[in-house]
Amino acid sequence: MWLYDQYQNEEEFRDRFVRPLLNRLGFFAVALKHGTQEFGKDFVFSELHRFGGVRHYVAQVKHEDKINQGPKVDGLLSQVRQAFSVPFTLPDSPRERYVSAVYVFNSGAITDNAQTYMMSELRKERYGDNVHFLDGDRLDSLDRWATYQEDRHVRQRLLGLNHQLVLNRAIWLLMHERAQNEEFDEVRGSFLHGIEEFISSPVQTELISLEELTQIWQKARIADNIVNRQRFLAFRVGDTHKQEAAVLAKLTAELIVHAMQVERQIADALTKLNPL
Repeated sequence: MWLYDQYQNEEEFRDRFVRPLLNRLGFFAVALKHGTQEFGKDFVFSELHRFGGVRHYVAQVKHEDKINQGPKVDGLLSQVRQAFSVPFTLPDSPRERYVSAVYVFNSGAITDNAQTYMMSELRKERYGDNVHFLDGDRLDSLDRWATYQEDRHVRQRLLGLNHQLVLNRAIWLLMHERAQNEEFDEVRGSFLHGIEEFISSPVQTELISLEELTQIWQKARIADNIVNRQRFLAFRVGDTHKQEAAVLAKLTAELIVHAMQVERQIADALTKLNPL
């Protein structure tokens, strides 16, 4: 479907497509400036350049089926000039700043004639190389690319978490078997680093249960403590030894169930990501 046809008006296109796209592309301080005092700036957004400074950009957003030569182009040229010449401020600082480049986003087409005319006019004022035109096709491609990059990162994190759960299940199964025999030798501890990282910075939280992962982390730590304590006891007899063996057998059985549940959730989440 043509990008223009997906949105009812410019406001919807601006809020539902352009702002999320700028965020996914990695720009920061994406600020909406649309209004009576925008001076050609629908959005101001920023990035760090390689020398450690900050470069600011403007998005001038249009929702037109086609931008061709005529009054629309003249109005757009005026807005581009204003975007460069009128400084702006950000909410966290009163200092005035100027933009380095202007990007014209249109949900529909921008004809070659319109682009050639605008670039010719702007080059006279030394703006031309810093003005960029993105039509619906280009924006749709950028959106797909940004979504792919985001999904690839999420996929890697989910696969890493799944690998750690599978590895831990083998450890917990061995713990369970040894606990039933009241033996604790040659049992290593759980791998919890990846689980801790996922809990502190989760993705796909609508599908992956953080409560389930937290249960795994808590119970695995208790199980590891029992194994370590029993491994170094001089005498492994008596009620305490039997009680801890029973607790460990119960914990590891629960851990295996929890892990399998989260693995199923991960499998469901992976099917909803875009294919690589």
